Amino acid sequence: MSNDIVEVRSHSAPISVQDTLQTARTIQTVMHSVMKQDVHYGVIPGCKQPSLYKAGSEALLSTFRIAVEPIVEEFISRDERNRIREIRYRVKCVGRHIGTGNEVGYGVGECSTGEDKYAWRRAVCQEEFDAADEADRRVKWSKWQNKVQQTQQIRVSPADMANTVLKMAKKRAQIDLTLTALGCSDIFAQDLEDLDETIREQFADAGPVTDSALAQKWIEKANDSTTAEALKLVWTEGVKVFKASKDMPAYNAFKASVEAKGKSFTAAQEPTAREPGKDDDFSDEFAATLEKERQ
Repeated sequence: MSNDIVEVRSHSAPISVQDTLQTARTIQTVMHSVMKQDVHYGVIPGCKQPSLYKAGSEALLSTFRIAVEPIVEEFISRDERNRIREIRYRVKCVGRHIGTGNEVGYGVGECSTGEDKYAWRRAVCQEEFDAADEADRRVKWSKWQNKVQQTQQIRVSPADMANTVLKMAKKRAQIDLTLTALGCSDIFAQDLEDLDETIREQFADAGPVTDSALAQKWIEKANDSTTAEALKLVWTEGVKVFKASKDMPAYNAFKASVEAKGKSFTAAQEPTAREPGKDDDFSDEFAATLEKERQ
């Protein structure tokens, strides 16, 4: 990675094509040389693009010398007894170039204690569930590995989650700023890992994974591969397993992890070490194999 400082310009004249290409190259270089999968970004099963995490956005903003200035709005709603029922934060993150102070972009994000994962928790016992007010308890229906289950839940005090949702709103706004200011939405998706599982499936082209344990097992095998040859062996073995299971959503999640890992190996290769005419996209090697193995 070059030691040159990359600056995001902010003026009325459009930047050159060369500058745009250099920004894209720098992002790709940082992604493959500095960022780590599952730390700075991750591939959510069923999604094609990697999802940018907070640590990854910080790495990119630091590279381009962009400081983040958060502007917070707070909204509080109460019930008929004047008790706080929901605390909602809307954050606008303004990006300013360090040194010049020029505004280079902004992002917005919102989070609320009313979101399902912040508003409810599992009851510790039957007695706690029975003692709670009717409006502060519920039974949630869910489906896991094709089995329907019920969970008794208790409403969480909004005050207990206020700081958590404030930090989450800031994180969402910061990631939005990173994607917008650097124009890297084609590389990273929005922070989909923050979404509830039910909502997340709407963004997953492959649909929900039927056997998540099987998918996770082979995704970990792919991510743990230290060489391209080792990854190819994992791919070959995994295709046989998923072919036998006939679980295409789980297979697609595994395939996405292999493609992402393969690209990192390709990017790490020196140009002189590549075979003449060989496609840089590691996943293309498996395209024909995929169709044959699926039959």
